[in-house]
Amino acid sequence: MISNTTKLIILICLLVFQAPSYAQFSNGLNEIEAQNLMKLSYYPFFMDSCKTKMDNELPNYQIIKTVDSVAMDNAWSIIKTKNTGIITFRGTTVQQISWMENFYSAMIPAKGEATIPSGKTITYNFANDERAGVQSGWSLAILIMSPEIIEEIKKLNNEGIYHIYIAGHSQGGALALLFRAFLEHLPNDVLSEKNTYKTYAFAAPKPGNRFFAYEYNKIANKELTSFTFTNPYDWVPQLPFSVQSPNNITALNPFIAFESSKEGSFIKRIALHQIYNSMKKPIVKSQKSLNKNLGDRVSKLIKKDIGEFTLPPYLLDAAYFPVGVNIVLEQYQPIHNPKDKKDVFWQHHPPHYIQLVTAYFE
Repeated sequence: MISNTTKLIILICLLVFQAPSYAQFSNGLNEIEAQNLMKLSYYPFFMDSCKTKMDNELPNYQIIKTVDSVAMDNAWSIIKTKNTGIITFRGTTVQQISWMENFYSAMIPAKGEATIPSGKTITYNFANDERAGVQSGWSLAILIMSPEIIEEIKKLNNEGIYHIYIAGHSQGGALALLFRAFLEHLPNDVLSEKNTYKTYAFAAPKPGNRFFAYEYNKIANKELTSFTFTNPYDWVPQLPFSVQSPNNITALNPFIAFESSKEGSFIKRIALHQIYNSMKKPIVKSQKSLNKNLGDRVSKLIKKDIGEFTLPPYLLDAAYFPVGVNIVLEQYQPIHNPKDKKDVFWQHHPPHYIQLVTAYFE
């Protein structure tokens, strides 16, 4: 006969040793999280070919919902374990509209008002800094998808789940980073204050400028809750095309002296002013060209597909900057696809990243 004291000791031991299974969400880089979330950024969107892998490799993850062909051929999934929720975003597809979303890289203010194709006007906030800017195409996609995803987060909260992972590969990685920023700046009455977020972005292009990155990193990196995995031989994380002018740095800088300096001789001032302008004007011209071609022209093509929308005026800024704690993956395979040297996506494919992420922790 087991005494009451013995039963109590057994109960305490069970609680102690089971505790880690309930505390699955913690700050810092985690090997299992990284490996599984890279797979979850891929498998749920290709279940015809990946269902067996999903069942065998990730048996504790339940796909609750997958929404396909929304916004600009975007897709997202809601996945859960016993104690955590996961939101993953799919990367670029073969559809032209999906590529247009990437090319729509004129930069808009990180805080403002937009009207999405449904006709709904949304006041959005990805960052409080007035200098912060974000990529137009991915921001538009988040604004279109966010209402439904937020409702899914509320459902998770109703089940007592407040630890939320956000992940994605490629375009999906950029969307994951922007959605994390969007959630962090929601009004307090939209979602429970109990929610905590952790982000894993794989092969993600840069979603905004350095002022957006500064604010994002202040929130996410302070407690190590956002990681960006990059293969240095993958060209996608090096995009969008970036151009930086003196207008895109902190206003208090030595370059302003070239525009208004009264020191030195008249001839010297004229010479410095000419040198400065000869440097600045071509850069600003390039930024205007990017806004015209990767802003106005691309937006017209997108509107033909998804309908009318309105975003704030573009910033004269194309200085994109990476965000999150950057994890550089060591390349251990051939630089070129041994079966097809013309495969420009060899270093970018999701299966390749799955292998690289796994190898990183070995």
